Amino acid sequence: MIATNCQEQRETEIVQKGITATNVLYLGCKVLHSDASQGTLHEIYDESIGKLGIFSSSKPQGTSVTLRVDGASVSVHECEKGVSSTGDLMQTHAINNVRNTVSAKVKNLFGGVINDNGRLVLHAYLTRCRTQVQDLDMICVMAFKQSAKLERLRRSAVTDTVSMPGVSTIA
Repeated sequence: MIATNCQEQRETEIVQKGITATNVLYLGCKVLHSDASQGTLHEIYDESIGKLGIFSSSKPQGTSVTLRVDGASVSVHECEKGVSSTGDLMQTHAINNVRNTVSAKVKNLFGGVINDNGRLVLHAYLTRCRTQVQDLDMICVMAFKQSAKLERLRRSAVTDTVSMPGVSTIA
């Protein structure tokens, strides 16, 4: 199983709070530290990926944040308040390539886009996409199922499994 319960919960929270958009990747991470000599610049860090970039933000060290990656634009959302600020992502191109590759792969697999009311939900699978491209089929299926699951949650029809015709090998 690619996603953990924690990641699924984070996805659900993100969708419920409306911090979503078409073809957007999300990364849950923390503010690693700030450099007082550079004002409010903070280094954003994710354990599975490493250093993500330097952002102009007033958020204190240790703040849990969500990176919203949309093309070359990146927003940092403070989980508790939803406040965002923008900054440059050091690995923007790599993430864009993953997003575009996955989007194309999904179209080939399902004839459509992985979405929750038109929203791409793939942040929990970013690391696997970047490091194991051969697993894209599996990742796309998992993300597709997760989107369907989130949609059911949004409609208050919570189910433990999501039935997908033709996909019987994915738990």
